Amino acid sequence: MKTSLFTNRNFILTILGRFISRVGTYFQSFALSLFVLNTTGDPKLFASVLAVAIIPQLVFGPFAGVIIDRYDRKKIIVFLDLLSGLVMASFIILYVIKGTFSMLHIYAIEILLNLINAFFSPAIGTVIPNIIDRESLPKANSINSFLDSIANIASPVLAGLIYGLIGLLPLMIINSISFILSAISEMFIELPKSKTKKEKINLKNFVKDLKEGINYIFSKKDLLALCIAAIFVNFGLSPFFSIVVPFIAKNKYSITDSEYGTFMSIIAIGMIIGPLLANFLFKKLNPRQICVYGFSFVAVVIFAGATIFIPSIQHIYSSKYTPLALLAIESIIVICVVVAINISMSVNFQRTTSNEFLGRVGSVFSTIVTASVPVGQISIGFLLKSIAMSYLSIIIGIFLLIGAIIYYLLSKDAKSQTT
Repeated sequence: MKTSLFTNRNFILTILGRFISRVGTYFQSFALSLFVLNTTGDPKLFASVLAVAIIPQLVFGPFAGVIIDRYDRKKIIVFLDLLSGLVMASFIILYVIKGTFSMLHIYAIEILLNLINAFFSPAIGTVIPNIIDRESLPKANSINSFLDSIANIASPVLAGLIYGLIGLLPLMIINSISFILSAISEMFIELPKSKTKKEKINLKNFVKDLKEGINYIFSKKDLLALCIAAIFVNFGLSPFFSIVVPFIAKNKYSITDSEYGTFMSIIAIGMIIGPLLANFLFKKLNPRQICVYGFSFVAVVIFAGATIFIPSIQHIYSSKYTPLALLAIESIIVICVVVAINISMSVNFQRTTSNEFLGRVGSVFSTIVTASVPVGQISIGFLLKSIAMSYLSIIIGIFLLIGAIIYYLLSKDAKSQTT
């Protein structure tokens, strides 16, 4: 029998615990970035922190799902949140004793927490499909994404204020407490019993389970299409927002740090609108259609955005803020649609993947997609020095269009998923 999401205790506990944990993590990430920049004055060092943080996901991500599918998922997510809280508590004690952090300490924090997250993310990803009915998945994922967006936007503002007033230590304490509170919330979630495997886990069974997860993706056209499309999106759009947009704002138009902060806050509006757009689109289209139309639309927007940076029209701008305003509008539209696409992809993934394979498939899927991010950043970063901004936008748009075409061709014969 279908029930309202807002009366579903398990759903409320899940998104509440996740939200609390995300806020604490965003608090700390922002505070550490300020700490590194203020302590060293070298943005390259913080970039190295970001690079180090992605290693655990790439190395351990594919194997995490095997563990998740073999053991009690509720116990796993509770244990991992508690472990994250204890790790943070240990570094808090270290900070109190030392009075500061070295870069080695910061690397250790990022590696350890991201190692835990490499197991936690695919584990928590298996919860929502198991606690709500199939018809409620679009709305549930939209709500989850909306709360993530709120946490992502509000946390830096609050963290910046707290960090400026009382420093790094209180923010670390907040993060540690957030993990503990999240774990407490998750203790009360009631999950159906999963079909965990009884045989001992050894290298042979481990490899066998991992192969099953990989083969599952290739055996399902919808999943394979989603995976390839996500690779193209991450390859093009991740560096667009992490490298191209900051480079344009800071280097080309020389805006101040405060102006840049305002600019990033404005374009983050797309993250709030995205879940609302997804909820509206699910009433009109199925997840596959949202992905195909969404990829194509974003490619067109990126193509149109290339005109902002054509050298021959720069003289028509009344000030440097005119092209920045156009870039902000382009970014809001792109972020909004991409968030809607991501929600749609999550729904399609959850509906397509059998419960017993959710962990393995999810972790392999996430690792493959994540691996495309640094490749895209390196490639786009190299091109940024070699070609005009307008041409670079066109190249990114072409990647998105290719992703849309591949997704359409691979998924058109698969059974269409309806809302």
